[in-house]
Amino acid sequence: MGLFFEKSEQESSKLFKVIDVVMLVILTILFSLTILSEFDLLYVGTLFLFLGVRSLIDAIERFIAKEQKKSAVHVGFAIIFLTTASSLLFI
Repeated sequence: MGLFFEKSEQESSKLFKVIDVVMLVILTILFSLTILSEFDLLYVGTLFLFLGVRSLIDAIERFIAKEQKKSAVHVGFAIIFLTTASSLLFI
């Protein structure tokens, strides 16, 4: 469990911080739309799609910072989220 809560050696760059904030705002809006639309598959699939993209961005950031273990975890989550999104969106 300590793997996820270790202090990062290197701070995120300004670009990755901006992208992270924008993605969090988009995810918050999508989550509220999903709840308001009574969990319509279109909104749930779009939510999972954006979660997968956010995980891929985190993996790229970790790869640039040379943190291989955390990068692999984020790629794994991205594959799970994108696979789920594709199954929900392309029924």
